[in-house]
Amino acid sequence: MQNKTPIEVDIPEDELAFTGCPQRQVVKIRPTQNCLVALSEFPFFVLDVNDIEVVHFERMFYGMKNFDLVIISKDF
Repeated sequence: MQNKTPIEVDIPEDELAFTGCPQRQVVKIRPTQNCLVALSEFPFFVLDVNDIEVVHFERMFYGMKNFDLVIISKDF
């Protein structure tokens, strides 16, 4: 019997990855076409970009590699 459910695979972009702390520990967050994902540590982090209302950057200066990022969901 053949399954007729289509499966789409979204590959994370390593060159756009950044480190962050979405749960309890610092992990590498990689953007995909439709999501932000951190799949290297449990619990896994997946955030659909359609659920994001506002992204706020703090402490972001030219030449600085570290910054703070706050993501506000649409359902907040």
